[in-house]
Amino acid sequence: MWDNPELMDSFLRICRLMHRSHHQRNCGAGKESFPGQGRVLGVLKSRPGVSQKELARLLDMRPQSVGEILGKLERNGYLTRSANALDQRMLCVTLTPEGMLAADCMRRGMLESAKLFDCLRQEEKEDLGQYLARIIQELERDAALETRPET
Repeated sequence: MWDNPELMDSFLRICRLMHRSHHQRNCGAGKESFPGQGRVLGVLKSRPGVSQKELARLLDMRPQSVGEILGKLERNGYLTRSANALDQRMLCVTLTPEGMLAADCMRRGMLESAKLFDCLRQEEKEDLGQYLARIIQELERDAALETRPET
């Protein structure tokens, strides 16, 4: 029988192993790889010219966090930011050809990593998906309570 500390130990071990695997798969060409990079590249590939503000909304991230990730991606030569022709205050973000290649590489890495679930039967995958959804819901509920202003 598993108790909560044992489950947490196993969960954290999975996180570490997945992080290590991700890092090994996605650190190509000596470029920096960091959390959030794949998600941002994926959205930018599907939504060229999206504003930084809209990107933050689509990713459900703080604008400051998105700005930090975009800065790193820009330093790696993966994207450009330019003023919107209609509203100079708005920055539009576009992938460079190198950024498109990086987005494709990250996507292939994610699909390769997802094969780890091949060891599960379909019913087990469905159960795991439901368990993870409940854990995510609980974490999001806790996060919402923590960020709610006190009255």
